Amino acid sequence: MKPITRAEAAKAAGISAAIMAFLAGGMAPAPQDWPANLNGLHVEGYAGYPVYDVYGAAVGEVIKIEADAEGRTRNVRIALDGAGELSVPAFRAFLNVPSHEVSMTLPADMLYQRYDDQHPS
Repeated sequence: MKPITRAEAAKAAGISAAIMAFLAGGMAPAPQDWPANLNGLHVEGYAGYPVYDVYGAAVGEVIKIEADAEGRTRNVRIALDGAGELSVPAFRAFLNVPSHEVSMTLPADMLYQRYDDQHPS
């Protein structure tokens, strides 16, 4: 049995990689699953999206998605219906791009309570 040269080994490795890529479906990335948690995402430009609570009740609309210095989402500023402005941590929000909405992991009464806590009279 003759030894394999480097060129033959590289060719065999390339063929093996091509076969594995073909068998794995071309290694194409999977489509995005929605909704996606906003925490740490690099997103912007969703002002005006309606905001829903955990039960699907409309509670307001997005004013701005705030990010840190690296561009990762940290807070979502919301204009609450019948109240003022509320800042909610991004881990409490889910973005659904196909349906153009943001949903919260909190019920409406807790969102309004947070507003009252952030804006004492």
